Amino acid sequence: MQNFLSGTIDITGYKKTIDNLIKKSKPANLKYQSTKGKNSKQYFIKNLSKIEKISKDIQFFLNKKLNLINAWTVYGGEGSYHTIHRHNEKHYPHLATVIYLKVPKKESGDFTYVLNENYDFITPKEGDIFVFPIDMIHGTYPQGKGLRQTLNLDFEIL
Repeated sequence: MQNFLSGTIDITGYKKTIDNLIKKSKPANLKYQSTKGKNSKQYFIKNLSKIEKISKDIQFFLNKKLNLINAWTVYGGEGSYHTIHRHNEKHYPHLATVIYLKVPKKESGDFTYVLNENYDFITPKEGDIFVFPIDMIHGTYPQGKGLRQTLNLDFEIL
């Protein structure tokens, strides 16, 4: 996949599922993550089988057979952002996805990306899903007040 795809999916129950999964987890050390801002927390989802329904929803949305290889959620408050990054420097038959579970009403922090030497950005809404090659450069602008929560999933294309 050499394209960027955006759409909207039904996220009913996703936020509750993810919030319950990470209740007793410790947030990741953000020093080595793209997640930044004093009001940011990132949690890795270790038991991928617990989000199998979400994985299947995405496979249905994309009409592709995929294998979930990595998952995490990010909670961002005022001033939170993601530095420009990519999930892997080498192109593998892998996809990255970002699903917006919660978005502040104002100044949600645009999702920005570079693909095929073109720069663009999107102002996300709840339920938005962005799908892109795992090596695509992307990040977010700092957000205003409120909570932004994303669910980030990396897949191998089967």
